[in-house]
Amino acid sequence: MSKNKSKQICDDIIQVHIDRMHELCDNKKFADAESVYYEIRDWIIHKDNIKLLSLTYIHKYLEDE
Repeated sequence: MSKNKSKQICDDIIQVHIDRMHELCDNKKFADAESVYYEIRDWIIHKDNIKLLSLTYIHKYLEDE
């Protein structure tokens, strides 16, 4: 997998999580939104230096290839 493809996958996954956090906040589920944030915190902060991609997250992207 190319570096650009990896970055795009990570960006897409982060965006899905951000959308989910907004949804949870809209439903007043702030603790759940915070849990989602902590799950991807390192990706958001250090997304230019990702060394490992979890198959849980990228499984659907690999099926598309």
